[in-house]
Amino acid sequence: MNGPQHRLELRVLGDFQVTRDGGRLSGWPSRKTRALLAYLAVTARQHQRERLCEIFWDIPDDPRGALRWSLSKIRQVLAADESALSADRIVRRAEHRDGLCAAGAAGEG
Repeated sequence: MNGPQHRLELRVLGDFQVTRDGGRLSGWPSRKTRALLAYLAVTARQHQRERLCEIFWDIPDDPRGALRWSLSKIRQVLAADESALSADRIVRRAEHRDGLCAAGAAGEG
């Protein structure tokens, strides 16, 4: 990975919170986008797009479009941590590396 590593932390129990190097990240446009990021981080494995669409977007006319929109919003907020979310045409996943991505309860520390 090029550039400095940042500590990215997700708090998924209680109030949803994402911090980078101790500073809170804001700008999450929707609950589904926050839920998608939390799901990807907590499960820490590969997911097929179709399955993510089934889980998060059962009603919209274009669930793949909704998924693309949410992933683009996650990338915008995590801009300094490009490698925290890897994607290709088939699979979306959040990467877990020591000190980079952690999921926990609010108030832990």
